Amino acid sequence: MWSRPFEFGQFKLRVEEAWGESIGGTVWEGGVLMARYLSCNAVFPKAAFEGQRCIEIGAGVTALPSLVAAHLGCFREVVITDVDECLEALSDNVAANLPANCKLDLLQHSRGAWDGISHVRIEELDWQEDVRFLEPPYDVLLVADVVYVVELMEPLLKCMAALSTPRTKVIFAYYERSAAAAREFWSLIPDYFTWQKVPDASYGAPPHADNLGIFLLTKV
Repeated sequence: MWSRPFEFGQFKLRVEEAWGESIGGTVWEGGVLMARYLSCNAVFPKAAFEGQRCIEIGAGVTALPSLVAAHLGCFREVVITDVDECLEALSDNVAANLPANCKLDLLQHSRGAWDGISHVRIEELDWQEDVRFLEPPYDVLLVADVVYVVELMEPLLKCMAALSTPRTKVIFAYYERSAAAAREFWSLIPDYFTWQKVPDASYGAPPHADNLGIFLLTKV
């Protein structure tokens, strides 16, 4: 395990990477970029998301975007997902970084009147499986650093579509980890989503090359 500190605006986090656990065992650039985006009120005003539901897919063991989402305190529910092999280390990182205004839940949180607490839940999710147990759709969908296996690109997009509606704010942090997977992803995405790139300067990020950036997607 390797401990790494991060600071996103007012939020200070420390996560343990789990080298060797899986490809999701380390921090990747897209997750860092998305956490920075979420912490910038100019582009992600938390007041606009009061009482809404947020989910991250492919969070890995560090889940930086979800941790920032929890720290914002505006979501009634933050659901963090990945495959089984990531869940133990992920659970440790989430428990170590939750602020006082959050509660770690084991079960689905009620959709009744919001109690003002962000309820955080960790779930196993394989993109090729049915997502109905997660009770979609969600208001905000976070997806970072997931373009790396060609065969998983269509299941990924189908999973994203199943969790969202055209009203869902889908935030996609793109980091090219495989040229072949990137070609497959961008060739398939028009069947599922439209997209626009967020200017790096709008959330205080330095200019990036074409292989890294934040995109806002809208379900077609």
